[in-house]
Amino acid sequence: MGSIPGLTYVLEPRRGIPVARNAALDYALANDFDAMCFVDDDEFVKHDWLAKLVATWRETGAQLVGGPVLVAAPPQEATPFEAFINDSLAARMNRKNAKSAKLASKGAPVTVVTNNWLCALRWMKPKNIRFDERQLYTGGSDASFCKAMRAAGAKIVWSPDALVYETMTRDRLTLAYQFHRGASQSNNHFVMKNPTLTADVLLSALLVSVLKFVTGALLLVVPVFGKASPVVAVRSMGWSVGRIGAIMGFRSRLYEFEPAPMPKQTQSLGAEMTMRE
Repeated sequence: MGSIPGLTYVLEPRRGIPVARNAALDYALANDFDAMCFVDDDEFVKHDWLAKLVATWRETGAQLVGGPVLVAAPPQEATPFEAFINDSLAARMNRKNAKSAKLASKGAPVTVVTNNWLCALRWMKPKNIRFDERQLYTGGSDASFCKAMRAAGAKIVWSPDALVYETMTRDRLTLAYQFHRGASQSNNHFVMKNPTLTADVLLSALLVSVLKFVTGALLLVVPVFGKASPVVAVRSMGWSVGRIGAIMGFRSRLYEFEPAPMPKQTQSLGAEMTMRE
């Protein structure tokens, strides 16, 4: 495999998203970088994304900066129904972005995850904050990282003009996948938030799960959220199933996979974007 000038590949033999994130983080800290950025491997960025993200970081003095993720156009080979699901995902994402921007404008806490992310490393380094490797296959280690940063006193801000675009493969453009995704995320969130189950927690979770499922089912009939309604509906129903599964002892394995074998020289975690001030 050819090399790209100025690009460093960090090899990490262990599997798991938080493991890969920590490998990139360790490399950046060891090389005394000022900041590190992440985007997902299924995203592409707007031409001025990095400039906007860095400008927000410098102007605000924040320790963690995030921005919107927009859903890109569906693949050319997508069926009409898959394009419909893509449109619904895009509308749902627009609602989430608007909510985050509104919270940030009011100074309310906003969760920043690694699909559009900048972290100030010099501030974070002595705090020894890392991605939680207990969430090896569940997802959510970036949300936990944001929570730990906030608990340590970090200033977390939103950069509304730093845009990235998420591409959806056809296997994700189904209601079944969106249901499963909602269930897995709900399961993981509940498990991390409630390490100990009490009678009150169980009763509350059961009642909310039933209500959420019924609301999701009604949303399929009465699409009050417009184009976003189908995906919001099935994710709400999945959310309920995931929550009940967590109560019963099931655990999310959303990111567990068996990749095809690759030549040793190409086995890499990927590339992380790092920069010096």
